Amino acid sequence: LAEDDWLFVLVDSSGLQIYDISSLSSPRFTSGILWHHRGLEDMAKIGDIVFVPSPEHDGVRVIDVSNPWTPRHIVTYTR
Repeated sequence: LAEDDWLFVLVDSSGLQIYDISSLSSPRFTSGILWHHRGLEDMAKIGDIVFVPSPEHDGVRVIDVSNPWTPRHIVTYTR
């Protein structure tokens, strides 16, 4: 998922990774939130919030990315 100068990527064994893509010729890893993530699912972003499916919790993770250098897990909703 790309927005403005940022790329948000789900990595199977590393959770959410964020890259600065302001220079497409030299993208830079900036930060991430580590968790064991089974399988790669879609994610959605509304404003400064990223929603990531959480199959291990049968729910969704809510991540604040208002500062992409320091993303913050807000809550995991479960059924």
